[in-house]
Amino acid sequence: MPYLAYAVDQYNTKHATDGVFLPNLKGFMVGNGVTNWDYDCTPAFIEMGYWHSLYDTALYDEMKAKNCKFTGPFYYDTTPECVTLAEEFEAGVSDVDVYDIFGICYGPYPNPQL
Repeated sequence: MPYLAYAVDQYNTKHATDGVFLPNLKGFMVGNGVTNWDYDCTPAFIEMGYWHSLYDTALYDEMKAKNCKFTGPFYYDTTPECVTLAEEFEAGVSDVDVYDIFGICYGPYPNPQL
């Protein structure tokens, strides 16, 4: 989306005086956009989860000792040991709403309020 908005803006700037159709671009917004796999998504949730006591120090320390990065989508660049640790983390926080960790996580049947 940012590239499309940039292209429209460049087009509008280039053709501002040509009399051609100019798309009306007031701005754009990206909700929950991933800007960098090294800092967003899983790495950010794992760090935030630890500092909000969503999982224990032993697991966090083991991830740090094994130098787990969890970069890229679907752990494509992660060692098998670190994938196992990530799965342990995910199992422990599966009932947590990542957008509101202190709120109720409304999910599907049979336990919609866990």
